[in-house]
Parts: sequence; structure tokens; C-alpha cells
Amino acid sequence: ILTVQDLINTVDKDGTGSIDFPQFLMMMKIKVQDQNQEEEIREAFKVFDNDGNGFIDRRELALMMRFSGEIVSDVEIEVRSVDRLEIINEADMDSNGLIDYTEFFMLM
Repeated sequence: ILTVQDLINTVDKDGTGSIDFPQFLMMMKIKVQDQNQEEEIREAFKVFDNDGNGFIDRRELALMMRFSGEIVSDVEIEVRSVDRLEIINEADMDSNGLIDYTEFFMLM
């Protein structure tokens, strides 16, 4: 997520530290796009978080893998859970075995 100063630096092409109206409009466009992207990520998280508890667990991840076309049986989920959970291991910053929204956002 960009800060106001980041936005100004992005559109301040002449390096004056101030922006004119066209640059301001460009900055607002970037900000709106950033907000829309965050909303899309939040909606994607809700899709993965089937039970709405605020976390993505192994079962929910496996379910989404099935919906995406990957063939995953219940036995594979249990037997090969370590292999299949590389995504959770990569994203799980607090090592609780679950992905919360902040971890999901950082993964994106």
C-alpha cells in the first residue's frame, strides 16, 4: 500500500516536491487502482476462507485446489499434506499453520 509521499514521488516527474493538477489527477488514479486491488485481494481471501473464521487452513486450500482443476483426493490431502502445504508454509509468518488476511495479502 502506497503512502501519500510515495504517491507524490511517483507522479512528481520534475522532482520539485510539489505536484500540479494533472499530477494530482494521476496520483488519485493510482490511489483508486491501489484501493481496487486491495478490495480484489480481500474478496479472493473470502473465497478461500470458506468457513469465514478469518483464516485459510489446509482443508480450505485443498478445496480451492480442486476447484482450480488440480486433482486432489482426501487421502492425498492427509498423506501428502506437507507437500501440498508449501503455500501455507511460505505465507504463514506466525507459524500457526493458517494463513490470515495479512499473510495472504503479503503473499499476493
